[in-house]
Amino acid sequence: MKRQYRISAAAVAAALLLLALPGIGQKHPRELAQAPGLVFKPDKPISFTLSNGIQGLYFEDKELPLVWMAGRFKGGSLWEPAEKAGLAGLTGTVLRTGGSKTRTGDRINEELEFIAASIEAAGGSEYLTVSANGLKKDFGKLVEIYADLVMNPAFPQDKLDLARTQ
Repeated sequence: MKRQYRISAAAVAAALLLLALPGIGQKHPRELAQAPGLVFKPDKPISFTLSNGIQGLYFEDKELPLVWMAGRFKGGSLWEPAEKAGLAGLTGTVLRTGGSKTRTGDRINEELEFIAASIEAAGGSEYLTVSANGLKKDFGKLVEIYADLVMNPAFPQDKLDLARTQ
């Protein structure tokens, strides 16, 4: 009986010691040394202004062969009349789905799909944003489609009606 009692007592003592070990080696956060400061140096953008006054920024990342661009245009929900609430969102949707005067929305979809690219438009609170991304090798074609869509939007009635019902 004494032997069984000693074994049980030893097992309980060992269990208590194992439970206490994690707390023995830890320090309170106030006892820790000051963490080293983080260093972050973002690349400087190359800025440019086109002949028509449009300002642009250019960042280059040579790790991936991808391009991404975005344009912001004054025209968000802050600028829409009270009686036309939702106009900015509708404009963003139909700008993209409606196509341009030279390309239908479906044709733009096909051209973008062929080069594995995308162009999206969305109306925010202060701006209408039109963004595009694709492969670097197709940058010229992507800019061509993007510029056509932004400079010559069509807003066909059937796409306006579809966007309103959705």
